[in-house]
Amino acid sequence: MADTLSTEDISELIITIVKNPPEGVKPPIHVAQVAQLFKKKTGKQIKEYHKYGMLNFISKHLTSELIVLGEGKDAFVRLATPTAVAIHWIRICVFEHGPILISMIGRLYREEHDKHFNEGFPMGLTKFVQEYLSKEMSLENQKGQEYLVDLIDRSSRFFTTSKKKRKATEAKILDTEKAFTLKERLLAAPEDIPFRHTDRVLVLGDADFSWSASLACFFQPQPAENLVGTAFESFASLKKKYDTFQGNKQALEKCGATCLDSVDATRLHATELGGSFDFIVFNFPHTGTDEGLDHSIQENQQLVQRFLASAPALLKPDGEVIVTLIRRYPYTAWKIKEQTSPGLQYMGAVLFDPAVYQGYKHQATTQIDRDT
Repeated sequence: MADTLSTEDISELIITIVKNPPEGVKPPIHVAQVAQLFKKKTGKQIKEYHKYGMLNFISKHLTSELIVLGEGKDAFVRLATPTAVAIHWIRICVFEHGPILISMIGRLYREEHDKHFNEGFPMGLTKFVQEYLSKEMSLENQKGQEYLVDLIDRSSRFFTTSKKKRKATEAKILDTEKAFTLKERLLAAPEDIPFRHTDRVLVLGDADFSWSASLACFFQPQPAENLVGTAFESFASLKKKYDTFQGNKQALEKCGATCLDSVDATRLHATELGGSFDFIVFNFPHTGTDEGLDHSIQENQQLVQRFLASAPALLKPDGEVIVTLIRRYPYTAWKIKEQTSPGLQYMGAVLFDPAVYQGYKHQATTQIDRDT
């Protein structure tokens, strides 16, 4: 082996190593093992040719030839065959957006690759996932030929960035005698409603007020005087839309809670709601637009952005903002974790169990009818 190897020589050697792994080694191959085999063939460490190491070299020079799975010290590589590339793309798509409908995966693939999935794989997307990813992904049958797809294990070796941190955080929280944040309360008692009657709670966009009413009933026999339930539309409009609205509103007021209409979640900074709050809750925000998926994603991203920019004005110094979303595409495309606002810091996600809130019924957002 020559003392000096060109980038092309190193690339060709690495590809050969990955293409012809030692007996008993199945792809993907750990990057550290690729580095060991490289040294065995050349007599030198990869860093003598590329000071940043094997993973950096592959990421810089072999992005078309090899696929990198995982990251850092837990990174693996395999040849970027068409099938392997498709498997990896689907894996990343479901990791970022799952649970996700199979039709939505197809739509995202078409948007990114400018072609239908079955143009490269005539078997089609559903059969492809069943054949190549059935051990990694669950397929839950929906209506007709539709399936809901999700990863069986999000802490697998190809997605190793969060498992250890999450386990350590949860262990620390569960060892804590007093749980103060909403996430800590839920982890300590996942089957209980995490709110207390002493918390100042502002509920936004509550449609028929059923979620607020369930919270007020939970507080009994303590009064719900610290609870403020609101809706974007007028009381007159809500009365026409929801048969349950009037009863929920009366139940709230009987418990001492406040009910307000025509409250815009994006203009809290300009709204007087009787002081600041420990928790501001916006369950399943949606503009109700019907102008297409792309427009809906953009419009709802803007809704969340404007809400998060406005919320700190009514939040106590240690207060929290809670946004409840369905964890599947297209809602994951709103990228809630990436939304930033001065005074707010993302604290993580916990499971929302609607069954805990007796009497609560989610109302889908339809065409807004707001009296002026």
